Amino acid sequence: MMKNRWVNVLLCDSKDIIWIGHYKGISCYDARSDRFVEIEGDSILNTRVCYSLLEDHNGNIWIGTNNGLYMWNRSSRSFMLYSTDDGLSNNVICGLAEDKEGNIWCSTFKGINQIKIAESRIINYYTGNGLIDKSIPVECIFMIRKIISILEEVMESPVFLRH
Repeated sequence: MMKNRWVNVLLCDSKDIIWIGHYKGISCYDARSDRFVEIEGDSILNTRVCYSLLEDHNGNIWIGTNNGLYMWNRSSRSFMLYSTDDGLSNNVICGLAEDKEGNIWCSTFKGINQIKIAESRIINYYTGNGLIDKSIPVECIFMIRKIISILEEVMESPVFLRH
């Protein structure tokens, strides 16, 4: 059953589950069985606003909220939280994308973050790295894939500065 009807984002994953991000977390609809399904542990999201969703190349689901970035591991059927405590520039996650190396990128109100999963580290990009403003407006979240492409080109440049 839908927990909330104020829908922000939709994602149809590789298993034909439609992830619905809204103002009370997520709801999941199984298109094959034509019914809503429960995702074990998703009650931790009930007080979160879901702004963005992404399925990575491993089938994990990334959930950008107003209080951090959650990753639902499809194999272990568990959630992991990334927040400012882990190095994110801000806990409001507006947009998500995955690059060709499998890194996860997220836009926030205080910059763009690259989550290097293989290295267990987070890199923050701010105005010192060429962003016009530290706040990434909601209108720009759909451009994050283009931003990744540009950043990949810039990072190969010898004048690129990292913070």
